[in-house]
Amino acid sequence: MKKLFILFFFLLANILVSAQPPSKPPTKAEDIYDIQDNVLIKTRDGAAISAIIVRKKGNTAPLPVILFYTTYDQGAGDSVFGKKAVDRGYVGIVAYARGIRTKLSDYTPYEHDGQDVYDVIDWISKQSWCNGKVGMYGGSYTGFSQWSTVKQIHPALKTIVPQAAIMPGYDTPMENNVCSSFLCLSWANDILQYKPLPQDLYDRWYQAGAAYRSLDSFAGQPNRIFQKWLAHPSYDDYWQATVPTPEEYTRINIPVLTTTGYYDGAQIGALKYLKLHYRYNQNANHYLVIGPYDHRGSQRKPAPKLMGYEIDRAANINIEGLIFQWFDYILRGGKKPVILKDKINYEVMGANEWRHAPSLAKMSNQTLTLYLSDHAIGENHALATQQPKQINFLSQMVDFKDRQTQNNNFTPVIINDSLDPSNGLVFMTEPFNEAFSINGSFSGQLSAHQQKGYGRFNRVL
Repeated sequence: MKKLFILFFFLLANILVSAQPPSKPPTKAEDIYDIQDNVLIKTRDGAAISAIIVRKKGNTAPLPVILFYTTYDQGAGDSVFGKKAVDRGYVGIVAYARGIRTKLSDYTPYEHDGQDVYDVIDWISKQSWCNGKVGMYGGSYTGFSQWSTVKQIHPALKTIVPQAAIMPGYDTPMENNVCSSFLCLSWANDILQYKPLPQDLYDRWYQAGAAYRSLDSFAGQPNRIFQKWLAHPSYDDYWQATVPTPEEYTRINIPVLTTTGYYDGAQIGALKYLKLHYRYNQNANHYLVIGPYDHRGSQRKPAPKLMGYEIDRAANINIEGLIFQWFDYILRGGKKPVILKDKINYEVMGANEWRHAPSLAKMSNQTLTLYLSDHAIGENHALATQQPKQINFLSQMVDFKDRQTQNNNFTPVIINDSLDPSNGLVFMTEPFNEAFSINGSFSGQLSAHQQKGYGRFNRVL
């Protein structure tokens, strides 16, 4: 009897399964999105900006618009930025920097972005599918472009979300007046779609002892962008004109959300924008989210393991999801994202918790000032808490004609059990009496003085 019951149940189950309606094929993208590719938007000076417009198929009601402005052309896949906006109930637009996807001879990085984006937003605001509200987001160059845009804020622009935003001339393509070869030449070479640089270019150039200015000619590929940047080796008016002036910062009253990471190479610029915004506008509505993220992780979804370090569970948040929560909050009157409990929101590595402060200065309850000293500690030197009573110096000889040695101390991992000083000088403190959390903004000043015909420089870190 038991076997008969089991057989009956099995037959009944088969009947029920076979009676289910056939599953529907997955919905195709063309059934969801109305995509207009390569729409040309005219600027006030007659240039053409290429754009991708993505809307929900069948929707006729005006909606808020999310603008993603970029200098990179990744092909048809770029429409994904528009689709993400549509999936959350917005119109999504991807616009390209002047010359990208149109005429590369018109492309000059950093110089036209603020004016061009203003004109793009002006065009967007006049379309029937726009309800008069525009928000911007994105990182790196796209982050910079938003700061360039708010030099003159269009009335339709209601918020910006600059992520890992670079600051031209300040941290990219050079930092402390020193060019990064990857950013100065390699990036300029690739963006102009020249043939790839020889893989051994930098080694051959270094061994040859040639001038840095000749690097592009040494590669056999002269580069107008590279040469233009080298004509502005300091943070001069050329670079400063690309970002807000003190007077323009005072007028930036729209809400701003900045995201960056402790290991983001653009953190220097991202935090500089924040500091300048608050310096010149004490009532700035500007939020910061920062954690153990690199350049990419601070824009999208952080990597669970970063440079060998497993980030805290609390730090593993969906930053892109946070961005759209912010848009819902600002553009639709939704709830403020939970993580934004104060203006400065930071994850404490190892503590597995987020902390919140009203300003960078309020992140800590005291400051620690340390002085370089010539007092020896073994093979190293003291990093003292008291300013030395007598001014002294340590000698270090650098021969720039010597092309047999290099000083590249980059480490691919975060946690190290030893320090490789190369031929540098190492300064260390005495052991601390108890554990403490160190955070906030670090700064320093290093001066080297001329002696017997040698050079002199002052450097603020």
